[in-house]
Amino acid sequence: QLAIGKPAQGAIIFPNPTQSILFYQSNDSTEAKWQVQVLDALGHKLIEKAWINYSGALQSLNVAALPVGVYFLRVLKPGQIQHFRFVKM
Repeated sequence: QLAIGKPAQGAIIFPNPTQSILFYQSNDSTEAKWQVQVLDALGHKLIEKAWINYSGALQSLNVAALPVGVYFLRVLKPGQIQHFRFVKM
């Protein structure tokens, strides 16, 4: 599932493009630990982080250290994987 700053099963990322902080918000009410990864265009994992989801919680990810370019945010939830494309300015 690919979304470019648009809802993906009730999830959005913003701002896109971003310079430093990328936000993720989901209407998923499941309280669970999620793995979050930032991948480059070749699929190399550059950032990996664990998020604890709470109903509608706004999550943030610092991408300031990444060079300017196009990246993918992968959110691994129990039984589901979401992918988002974002631009780092």
